[in-house]
Amino acid sequence: MKRILSLLSFAGALTFVVVAAMVQVGCEEASGLNGLTITPSRVTLSTNTSVQTFSVTGGITNQLALPLAWGVSSAALGSISASSSSNALYSRTAANGENTVTVRDQYGNEGYATVTQTSSDYSLTLSASPSTIEVGAASTITITSSSSVSPYVWQLASGAGTGTLTGDSGSTSAVFTGSAVGSAVVQVTDANGVSGTVGITVQDSSSTGGDDGSGGA
Repeated sequence: MKRILSLLSFAGALTFVVVAAMVQVGCEEASGLNGLTITPSRVTLSTNTSVQTFSVTGGITNQLALPLAWGVSSAALGSISASSSSNALYSRTAANGENTVTVRDQYGNEGYATVTQTSSDYSLTLSASPSTIEVGAASTITITSSSSVSPYVWQLASGAGTGTLTGDSGSTSAVFTGSAVGSAVVQVTDANGVSGTVGITVQDSSSTGGDDGSGGA
C-alpha cells in the first residue's frame, strides 16, 4: 500500500514538473514578426545621408532577449555596420531602392524597418537679404530652390559669435541678427539630407557701404 502511494506521489510530482515546463516553454516562445519594434520604422535616405541609427524595444514582458541578430534584405543597398545592445547603425551604399532592416532576439521574436534610398537630384540654394548688415540689424535667409522638402534644420555653420539665427523647421526662411563684427555662414538641411549655405557679413554701425537695405537696430 505504501509503495502504491509512493508511486502515485511520484507520478503526481512528475506531472506537475511537466506542466510547469510546458507553461514555461509557452511563455518563452511568444514569437512573431511584430514581437519587436524598431524605431524609426520607416526612413528615407538620400545620397547625402549615408547612415541611420535604429533602436529596438519589445520582446517577452517588454524585455529584450539579448543578444540581438540584425540583418538586411539587400546587402547591395546597405548593411548593419555596427550594433550594441538595442541599437544598430545602418550604412547605405550608392544604390537606390528599398531595403528592409530586420532584428531577431533569442526567443525568435522579430521586428523590421523600411529604408527607402533615393538620389538627390536637386540642389538647395539660399539667399540673404541683405547679405551685409550692421551690428544689431537683421537679415532674412530664404530657400530659393523649389524642390526642397520640410522639415528643415537651420544652423550656423560658422561665425556663431557674430549673431544669432532663428528658424522654424517648417519654414523656408530664417532670420539672422548680427551682434558682433565678422562673418557668418548660415546652413539649412532638408528632410532628404540636401544642404545649402549662404554667407553674411556683419559690420560696425559706423562703417559705410554694404548692400542696399542694411538697417540699424
